[in-house]
Amino acid sequence: MTDPTQQGFVSPPSSGMIALSKGEAVSLAQKAAKGVGYSWGEAEDIGAIIRRAGGNHQLLLTYLATYLSSVEFVPPQPVSVSGGWRSIDNAHCPLRLGVALLDSTWPDPSMTLSLGNIRYPVLFFEFLPPLLAQTKQIAKFHCRSYTVAFSEDGTASYRSAGEWKDVAEDTRLTFETRDDAYKFRPLDTSQFERVAVQREIVEALQALAHRTYAPETEASRARGAGSGQPDTD
Repeated sequence: MTDPTQQGFVSPPSSGMIALSKGEAVSLAQKAAKGVGYSWGEAEDIGAIIRRAGGNHQLLLTYLATYLSSVEFVPPQPVSVSGGWRSIDNAHCPLRLGVALLDSTWPDPSMTLSLGNIRYPVLFFEFLPPLLAQTKQIAKFHCRSYTVAFSEDGTASYRSAGEWKDVAEDTRLTFETRDDAYKFRPLDTSQFERVAVQREIVEALQALAHRTYAPETEASRARGAGSGQPDTD
């Protein structure tokens, strides 16, 4: 699994890549999430992490497509418990856990939030910036293999030495005052008008998005619905 804290510039489109506008990338992410079975409200929050990603669209769309394609049905909601959230599966869905965090009351900064195991944690990380924008503290994400620290503006991070895995184990969030001793490395927050995404990633997301489309019927064909032609009425 590629270390998502080491991302660089997005390359220009090649023959195996498709250029998407930011709006197209957001819409595709939302429809793919809805196709898997997430609610429209959850899908909007999932699209928002792509909208905030700046130059990291390609990275997030890749992880999103990989994760959603592995989900046979929508994972259960995280269960809120004292001091964090518990998953009734072996590992949290990063998207539903992120939405739960967005919908929760911001915790006491002195608390440690225990989260358990999280699949594809890089997707969960993208839900932190809007919350950290409300506080002057930093958040540190800890698991067995590494630690990622997020600045109060949510755009800088630091990863300690450790193996990056698809599932982060025994995770927790802690909050503390920013210390200049932290070696934060700014992420690429360039706002590209278009982003190049590997063709197979776009096609995987489109296949999931197509599940939201109503099947064609004799009546719809007679009306011209689903024909791919614009409505001229």
